[in-house]
Amino acid sequence: FDETQWRNLGKGGQELQLIKFLATPRVEEEPQSVAPPASRTTPPYTIRRLQTDDALAVSRCMYAGYGYSYVHDFVYYPDRLAALNASGELISAVAVAENGEMLGHAALMCSGPEARTGELSVTAILPGYRGGGVARRLGQWLLGWALQHGWHGVSVDAVTSHPYTQHFCARLDFRPCALLLGLAPSSLSFRGIADQLQQRESCVLAYRALQPPTRRPIYAPPRYQSLLERIYHRLARPMSFAAGQAPGVESSLWETNAKFNLGTAIITLRRLGRDAARVVAGQLLELRRQGMECVLLYLNLSDPALPYFAPDWRRLGFHFAGALPGGEEGDWLILNHLLQQALDYERLVLADDWSRELLDAIEAEDLVLQVFRKEGVGDTHAPNP
Repeated sequence: FDETQWRNLGKGGQELQLIKFLATPRVEEEPQSVAPPASRTTPPYTIRRLQTDDALAVSRCMYAGYGYSYVHDFVYYPDRLAALNASGELISAVAVAENGEMLGHAALMCSGPEARTGELSVTAILPGYRGGGVARRLGQWLLGWALQHGWHGVSVDAVTSHPYTQHFCARLDFRPCALLLGLAPSSLSFRGIADQLQQRESCVLAYRALQPPTRRPIYAPPRYQSLLERIYHRLARPMSFAAGQAPGVESSLWETNAKFNLGTAIITLRRLGRDAARVVAGQLLELRRQGMECVLLYLNLSDPALPYFAPDWRRLGFHFAGALPGGEEGDWLILNHLLQQALDYERLVLADDWSRELLDAIEAEDLVLQVFRKEGVGDTHAPNP
């Protein structure tokens, strides 16, 4: 299977979804050019929603920018790309020149059927037109669409193998709120920018609010309160810390989404019950057996039981990653687990001081690195894996 999703629904029982993508026509590989295409003057173009007939040109555009390495492989299958747009799971915008040439594509990936949040992603500009402002205008168009449809906000994963996506996000007023280490495989390739990665790709998670925030209590572990306070301040979101309490129910509401092509899984705990630590430990064991290399743990900051489990998350090997504002359900504390992976922190290209401060905080939680420093071996950064 390509993906699995396991959900505990409380009294509603448990649900296991196994996803296998059937063989459908994929955009064909094109011959490699001897030299990268020269930059061209960007012609007049129009930005609009993707139409079914655009899907093949978008797939070719994605291939031109990433080869077959992009993390969401549906982009290489025009039928799947069109179907996701038809269902509303994906909101694609395209930049089309007057002569019909597809200059670029970007999309919003909806967080869920009823959610009013999502991720700005699947951005690709034909290499010859990079740097001409097409990506920024696509992003602005999609943010305008999200605002018109009442979304609370939009997030984006900005890669750290190069600074250009981070600069793009800053120009659209996205603000860093987390650093996700080892999120994507090292096979990811940015043609003409970072063709071959030396380790798994890490991302700066950034957020752009679209509605005025409301003050809400945050149940945060004391060890993370200072960092969270700074994150919320930089996001201009009012908040106040509240005292936690032991969980009042036995069973947690949770789901695990594993993506085998990425080696990445996300465990989301929507409600913490007394079994929360056992659930996460069991899921970690299973994900390790499945060959996952990066696990993210999303914890609901509106749950009073969250601080109660802080020692368990640390004991299981999770470290702080950041926070992500949500909608009606609440905001999320994000913890990161690299399982057996090791990263060279010096390889991360971070475009702003605040992202570097987040990395410093994460390094401070790296137990292996602390022993390494305490013994006075080498320099102050982790060795190459």
